[in-house]
Amino acid sequence: VRREIFVPLEMTLSAYPVTPAAEGTYVHPYLEGHRLPQEMATPFGAGGIFSTPTDMLKLAQMFLDQGVYRGRRIVSSEAVREMGVDQSARTRINPGASSARWGLGWDSVQQPGLNAAGLRAWAKNGGVVFFASDFFVLPEARLAMLITGSGLDYDPRALAEGLLLRAAKERGAIPALPLA
Repeated sequence: VRREIFVPLEMTLSAYPVTPAAEGTYVHPYLEGHRLPQEMATPFGAGGIFSTPTDMLKLAQMFLDQGVYRGRRIVSSEAVREMGVDQSARTRINPGASSARWGLGWDSVQQPGLNAAGLRAWAKNGGVVFFASDFFVLPEARLAMLITGSGLDYDPRALAEGLLLRAAKERGAIPALPLA
């Protein structure tokens, strides 16, 4: 992953964590006013990569450009398209909810709030206990967003959907905002 993805995409602040990060390079979670130690979740089966918004948007740019980043082919355009195909339709047993429409590496390839407005969106959640993040790529609208924050009651998906809908309207990808 480092050689084939991180280095060509110049994702210098992304890695699979094997040791805790140095103090001062991360944000401590807080619970009921008490500072907690570093949250060191490493769900490698679900990705398990630690990254930054800047690095993730480099990955988004590669997806928007069908596998090319700064003029260099990283993955084939066919691979990018296949990642966005609803894989749940191809399985005999959907490991998620029956309504889940997941892709290769994506938690969702039919994000309900954006899909209702006619926008195809791929989404990946990167949340852990005290931090939440959602990464969106809207290939046809050529929009991407990573939204992240802290708190047990924080809902980045709803915030991201609202912002992406407004950006899609401003860019002319949709004629109007859907009614709530």
